[in-house]
Amino acid sequence: MTLYRPLHVGPLHLDGNLLFAPLSGVSTSPVRKLAREFGANLVYSEMVKAQGVVHGNIKSRHYLDMDPDEHPVGVQLADADAGALVEAAHAAIERGADLIDLNCGCPVKKVVKTECGAALLKDPALIGRIIAALRAAVPPHIPVTLKIRVGWDSSSKNGPEVAHIAEDNGAAMVTVHGRTREQLYSGQVDLSMIRLVKERVSIPVIGNGDILTPEDAKRMISETGCDGIMIGRGAVGNPWIFGRIRAVLEGRHAPEPGVEEKRRGLVRMFALLCASHGDYKGVRMMRKFVGWFTHGIPGGKRFRGDMMEIESPAELSAFIDFRFGVRMGGFDEDEPSEMSAALKPE
Repeated sequence: MTLYRPLHVGPLHLDGNLLFAPLSGVSTSPVRKLAREFGANLVYSEMVKAQGVVHGNIKSRHYLDMDPDEHPVGVQLADADAGALVEAAHAAIERGADLIDLNCGCPVKKVVKTECGAALLKDPALIGRIIAALRAAVPPHIPVTLKIRVGWDSSSKNGPEVAHIAEDNGAAMVTVHGRTREQLYSGQVDLSMIRLVKERVSIPVIGNGDILTPEDAKRMISETGCDGIMIGRGAVGNPWIFGRIRAVLEGRHAPEPGVEEKRRGLVRMFALLCASHGDYKGVRMMRKFVGWFTHGIPGGKRFRGDMMEIESPAELSAFIDFRFGVRMGGFDEDEPSEMSAALKPE
């Protein structure tokens, strides 16, 4: 039986079980659209602080922007105040959210010091109350879910308990990152703990952590019994991973993308950035994204350095067409004339 299969999150029915994680500074609308185009079945906003939404913070509200081509989209909220979370959830649903997710897993200091994110794992009863409040407040067709770590530290791996409490209070799905908060992003993902969560609840369980290859995804499902996979950094600059994971889960071959495929992906990313943010901002945002798309390609460092000097979208498009691929590694310091001619506007 194929490991790639439909996923039912309460009333929300997904065609497959591959999810693109909420990543701070990454999971913007263009990136989510690209992930959907390449095979992600559900994408998420960046983590949104509920208090920011409640108090009208422009940046927080901007995180709720979404495009019709992205759906289904989950909005992940962070806070420890049920009232603020309910108000933020209503705002997210008004903007088109298909799912509301409670962040109980973010390990960074500035989040946990406000007693939210992974800090909530220290108070499972509070998580239950928050899930119950959200479930009572949002429309029945909107699933309420949560993302957790396996525990706060090695002495309190309470992921199964937290998931059970969340399910009892109306959660429709739980995503489990297989590390404790104490580990941050170091050490090994504990697949056995994800399996224990799966054995404790009847709602779908999504495995997360260190999914960098299709084989990692297959191992995660095979060893934990989880219902789906959430891919984070493994998909950044690598949207092909969704299609490749699907192929492996279906028992098919999943070749690495070639240089030309990577060039087309970079071009598509640029088009989506400009469409969402305008040409001026799109060019500048590409300076961040190009590093991910050129990772591991010979000549990538110089390609990125030269690209930083480009200001116009026409020049940037010409630059990508001329330099991406073979010339990234072979362009010589003494051959500027051809490149200059290709970039000069008429």
